[in-house]
Amino acid sequence: MQGFFSKTPFGDNLFSIDKAFNVTGPAITIVGIYGYGLFFEDSKIRNLGLQLVESCAYAGIVTSVLKSAAGRSRPYTGKGNMSWHPVEFNTDQTSFPSGHATLAFATSSVMANYLDNV
Repeated sequence: MQGFFSKTPFGDNLFSIDKAFNVTGPAITIVGIYGYGLFFEDSKIRNLGLQLVESCAYAGIVTSVLKSAAGRSRPYTGKGNMSWHPVEFNTDQTSFPSGHATLAFATSSVMANYLDNV
């Protein structure tokens, strides 16, 4: 059984940004957290959602700038791990730093602060 967004122009347009930035999953999760806080009138959860948006936005901006500045080739290009082309705005040259790692630390630091637990 195929999903609602599979093989439709709407789905292609909706998730086309995800090919470059991989933001769909985290965005849905963060909107869900904020929506939960809004629906159940829990200001602490709603504030958590806002903090997650803020930290992910800052992390995304910094990572995008660093990726363009560093210009490391992605593995699928076959150029090897020492292929660097600084200041190129090509997605084939945006392997470093890892956006996934940056996003993981951005969200985990906010969540750790929220939990107040060593």
